[in-house]
Order: sequence, then structure tokens, then C-alpha cells
Amino acid sequence: MPKSIDECEASFEELATSILPAHYSRLKENMNSPFPASWVREKGVGQATLLKRLGRMEDFPGCYVFIEDGEPLYVGISRCVISRLFQHLTSNTHFSGSLAYYIAKRQNNPGGTREQNMKNDKFRTLFEESKRRQEKCTIATVEIENPVELHLFEVYAAMKLGTGEFNTFRTH
Repeated sequence: MPKSIDECEASFEELATSILPAHYSRLKENMNSPFPASWVREKGVGQATLLKRLGRMEDFPGCYVFIEDGEPLYVGISRCVISRLFQHLTSNTHFSGSLAYYIAKRQNNPGGTREQNMKNDKFRTLFEESKRRQEKCTIATVEIENPVELHLFEVYAAMKLGTGEFNTFRTH
């Protein structure tokens, strides 16, 4: 019998046919009542305040979806979803602000490395505009504890929601 990975006892078939679709159903339900991304940038709002607004006591592992004008824009995962959302929306770096970076790069790819692109004034302006674009989005989340389920779910949700314009699974 094969050994489990990261305490995931389910077979791949169970994940593909039952577990991932169940997570997706919960995510789709949560997408009906997303919260404004602007909450993250609101003056005086920190992680504790956001968690309280969301009815949570602490950060959680899971998946999040940025929704723009009612359409999914980007799917991400994190062991600490709320912390990661703060990084996306408040970071000035290409690593933590990866969605803003991908949006800017789709608009104008200077062709350099990430570091070189961020030093390019025109690209940097696009990066800042992309962060403001994100702030106008809404966000839905779903908690997923098991890391195997979480990683597989990111790809599953991105494919189901059609977020391939900004989702990438290439290493960087």
C-alpha cells in the first residue's frame, strides 16, 4: 500500500472525484458573498480587525480568489490566507505582490528579470496601478487544512474558474 503524503490518506481518485469538488462547491458558495479587498488597505485595519470582520479568531490555511467585476481574476493559496492577502495588497516587492507583478507584466513586459523590471519606471508605475486594480476587487476564501489537498486545489480551482491569464504554476 502506498504511503500517504503529508497525512493525506485519500487516493488521487478520491481527491479528484470527491474531495476537490467538495472544496470547490464551498468556494463557489463563498464567492456569492465575497468581502471587499479594500478592507485590507483601509487605514487602521490590520489582520486582527480583518479576522474579526470575517468572524474568525485566527488566520487559516486555504485558497483565496480575487474577483473583479463579478469574474474570477486570480486563485492563490497560503498556509496563512489573511497574511498573504495583506502581502498582495500592501507589498512593494515583486515577490510578495506577485499578482500585481503578473498584471503589470501582461500589460508591458520589459523582458528583464523581476528585479530589473521593478527598477524600470514605466513598469513600476504599472505595478502600482495593478495594486490599485486589486484593491477594487472582492475576495472569497475557503479553508483547506491538508497541504496536499490545498496544493492540488489551487490548480483545480484556477482551471475551473478560468484564471489562466494571471495564474501560473511555473517556478520563479
